[in-house]
Amino acid sequence: MTRRDQIDKDAWTDAALRVMAAEGLKGVVVESLARALKVTKGSFYWHFTNRDALLGAAVDRWEDRETHVLERAAEAIANPRRRLVVLIERAHSEQGLRLTRAFTAAADHPLVGPAVRRVAKRRLSFLTQCFCAMGAETSDATHAARMVYAAYLGLAELNAIGAGVQTKAEMRAYVNRMIAWLVPYADEAPP
Repeated sequence: MTRRDQIDKDAWTDAALRVMAAEGLKGVVVESLARALKVTKGSFYWHFTNRDALLGAAVDRWEDRETHVLERAAEAIANPRRRLVVLIERAHSEQGLRLTRAFTAAADHPLVGPAVRRVAKRRLSFLTQCFCAMGAETSDATHAARMVYAAYLGLAELNAIGAGVQTKAEMRAYVNRMIAWLVPYADEAPP
């Protein structure tokens, strides 16, 4: 067995996420992943019992990155407005938008749908908390959170059909404009 045949579970999971970002759920095919990773299909079965087990691991990794990891990074920022700005900026990575689009498009899948709903609830809750920390009433904070999240999901959809942002400079301009429109200036000047 070569070193390449000994790749770990994380390598398979990351490969599945890359494919999902590019091709959606339908692109996650064990044989294709094995070829891309330059390993045998047997390597896959060392770590996973079937494709659904791989999808489950990919869903778990996505959910962790899109909620816990982002929240922990944002929570380390004391200023509530800055916290929200950083959260929005980090969420708008090309890969993040593509994966969000892939997962939301597969929300009818029994392994994916529950995670998509949990992630949406958690994101909305965290955004609402950020707006409340800036002094918004709960109902206003809830609406503001929905607007920010809807803009994010909308951009993911627009990018998927080629009508969204095309370059990093356009993304930066979009995120800056979104922040200017949707995030009120609390106790600090805009970034």
